Formats: sequence, C-alpha cells, structure tokens
Amino acid sequence: MAENIMTNKAVVMVDESKSSNSNDTSQTQSVQSKVKKERKKRSRAWEHFGSFVDKEGNKKSKCKHCGQDYYSDSTKNGTSAMLSHLLTCPNMPRDVDKSQNQIGFQPISGGAVGDMFLRGVMGD
Repeated sequence: MAENIMTNKAVVMVDESKSSNSNDTSQTQSVQSKVKKERKKRSRAWEHFGSFVDKEGNKKSKCKHCGQDYYSDSTKNGTSAMLSHLLTCPNMPRDVDKSQNQIGFQPISGGAVGDMFLRGVMGD
C-alpha cells in the first residue's frame, strides 16, 4: 500500500508493503529543491519603485510617481537606471528644507552682467 505524505516543500512517497529495513534503498523519495532566498533590497531606488514580472517573465520595476518601466533583474540589470530616472522624473516630489531661510537675488536692471541685489529673506 503506497501512501503520499505531503510536507511543506515536497511530496514523499512511502511504500508500506516493503520492509522497513534501513539498508533498503528501494524506497522512493523526491529530492527537495533548494529554494534561493531573495536578498533584501537595499538601494534607495526601491522607495520610489515597485517590482513586478511582465508577460514574458522579465523582472521589471515601475516608478511610483510617473509609471515609467525599467528592467530590474538583479543578475542582468542594476538600479543605476532607476536612480538616474529619479533625478529627472517629472512627478518626483522635491524635498525642500523649510526650516532654513531662503535668500533671493535679483539682477540689477541696467547694471553689469552678474550684478545682483538681495531681494529679501523668504520663509518663516
């Protein structure tokens, strides 16, 4: 009588009609496949990109701000294209430190090239 025992990784066939001798190698067991653990994503690009697999099975990532797609297979592609995109993404929110005062300069009309005057202090 054969019995299937289901484990979390593989199905093991046990044949109860055969002897339970430890030297008996005729029992069939399927070999568990090694599952490769995915590495932690450490690049700051992943804060702005979501990953997915396209129809052809390619690993890709999509910008959360504008929807632009990039290949992101760790063995073939890196995150440099995504990081470069963040510099020019039209919908990327720009963080401006509001705790510091901002000084504005305006060119002097009728003055020499490069002459400017202090417009005033902006901020709180």
